Amino acid sequence: MNERANLALFRQEAIDSRKHKWFGRPQLLRPISATVATGCAVVAVAMIGMFVAFGEYTRRVRLTGTVQTSVGVVRLIAPQAGRVVETSASEGQPVHKGDRLYVLSTDSTTSDGNTYAAIIGQIRLQRNELQAEIARRVELDKEQRDNLQKQADALEREIAQVAAQISVTATYAETLKQFADRLEGVVEKGIVAQREFEVRRESYMGQRALLENLRRDTIQLQSKLQEIRSKLRGFDHEAASAIGGLRRQISALDQQSADMERNREILVTAPQDGTVTAVLVQSGQTVGAGTPLLSILPVSGHLEVHFFASSAAIGFIRQGSPVLLRYAPFPYQKFGQYPAIIAEISRVALRAADGEGIAGGQIAGKQPPSGFYRVTAKPEQDTVLAYGKREPLQVGMDVEADVFLETRKLYEWILEPLYSLSGSIGGRPGSSTRNESGAQ
Repeated sequence: MNERANLALFRQEAIDSRKHKWFGRPQLLRPISATVATGCAVVAVAMIGMFVAFGEYTRRVRLTGTVQTSVGVVRLIAPQAGRVVETSASEGQPVHKGDRLYVLSTDSTTSDGNTYAAIIGQIRLQRNELQAEIARRVELDKEQRDNLQKQADALEREIAQVAAQISVTATYAETLKQFADRLEGVVEKGIVAQREFEVRRESYMGQRALLENLRRDTIQLQSKLQEIRSKLRGFDHEAASAIGGLRRQISALDQQSADMERNREILVTAPQDGTVTAVLVQSGQTVGAGTPLLSILPVSGHLEVHFFASSAAIGFIRQGSPVLLRYAPFPYQKFGQYPAIIAEISRVALRAADGEGIAGGQIAGKQPPSGFYRVTAKPEQDTVLAYGKREPLQVGMDVEADVFLETRKLYEWILEPLYSLSGSIGGRPGSSTRNESGAQ
């Protein structure tokens, strides 16, 4: 019975299998041998172990910044509000120190006409009047000096005449005195009358009075002559001082006129050699005081990349650390990354109020409150290879970079939490730092 039942069952299964033949023929699964599986597992574990033991990973930090020059870009601004009447600057133009770039006019017009022209006209009129006054003063001084000289000459002649008269009068008085003395002896003897002696005596006394008057006149004339000579000695100085005052007034007017002319047209020149870039103002435009006009890229110096790293990122950045640069105008997916090295790191954190470059150092668009450290990187080349052509880097380009900090074995990175934990438990907080510095 059992055999018949089994045959019937097999027959039924055969019939059923024919019904489902369209599913395909069944195949038996042969399991992988344990030896092969074990070998593959050992090989995989060995490869993973070798990868962990000999593999390395370099920690890096990402920074953003801009391309700058080592000597800085010179930005010219308008020193005063006005209208640009002339410009000789164009993009990419080489300039030398002192070259003329802009001419600004600050002239204004009222109902009376051009303001500056009217003021300058009045200044020139005053200057001409002062020049004429100087000419008149020179002529008048010459006449006054000649008059004083004539007076001095006349006094000298008069003094000479009085001196001659004094000499004659003194001689005559001496003669009268001798004659009177002789008459006095004769009168005592009664030979000559007393009246004649008195007449002679009065004549002598008159000559003595005249002699004294002449001497007094001489003193007065000499005093007057000395006064005139003193005036002559100081006359030239006084005249020169008066004319100098007039000339100083002319100089003041000339200075005022020059200031007016300078304020009327302001000349903006190149402060140093370089190449003109970022020309913002053209001829005919009106600008205010402090308006940017253009920038000058200095000839000297080299291109640098300035980054601003947060306190969290600055810890392991060192001078000489390698950097890979990615320039925003040249996507690295197409044009690649370019090597550089860290050249300088600031020792003091910069705040947002310390300079306009701080905003360019934001990391991931966020500015931490602790401030930034400026990191300067020097690219190995100042061009980018784009479509087979070398394109020069431009100042102000945005740059993203990866700074390579420290390289360790993979197992060191994996076991780093254990190192830190063991250092904390053992009371040696410096052990973790020692391990990190040793693996750097």
